[in-house]
Order: sequence, then structure tokens, then C-alpha cells
Amino acid sequence: MSVVIKRNGKQQEFNSNKIKSSIQKSSNDAGISASRTKEILDEVAKPVIDKYQNKKVKTLYLRRIILRRLDRKSKSVANAWRRYDKKKRR
Repeated sequence: MSVVIKRNGKQQEFNSNKIKSSIQKSSNDAGISASRTKEILDEVAKPVIDKYQNKKVKTLYLRRIILRRLDRKSKSVANAWRRYDKKKRR
């Protein structure tokens, strides 16, 4: 079973749809086309999901890895994710 350790220490079952949804929402906010969004999901989300799906991992670590990959593939999507993240933490 895959487990994600949240910032507050609670553990939760790994849900790959949350990663995909976050990238899709960030792509929409950045004005990225649907076809480019699919490319980004294939190049960023899929490898991360495949690698960490059956492991225990911290959300902060997952976030860092995803943002690094997004920075290389689409800086505008990475920035949209960061803007949302900043608003959410207030």
C-alpha cells in the first residue's frame, strides 16, 4: 500500500488523481492547451506516480520533485502551481 505523509504528520493513502488534478488546474490557470497539458501530465505526473505509487513518501518531497519537473517542462505551469500553493497557505 502506498502512503503519503502530510505536513502535519498524518498519513494518508497515496492518490495519483490529486497529482494529476493539481497539474491540470495549474495548466488551466497558465492558459496551456489541452494537448500540451496531456504532454505535461505524461512527462511530469506519470513518472512520479509510477515511482512513488508503492512507497511511503512525504508530501513536501513529492511537491518538490513535481515542481522541479514542471520548471523544466513548463515554467508557467510551475508558477501557477506556486501561486495557488501560496494562496492556500494563507
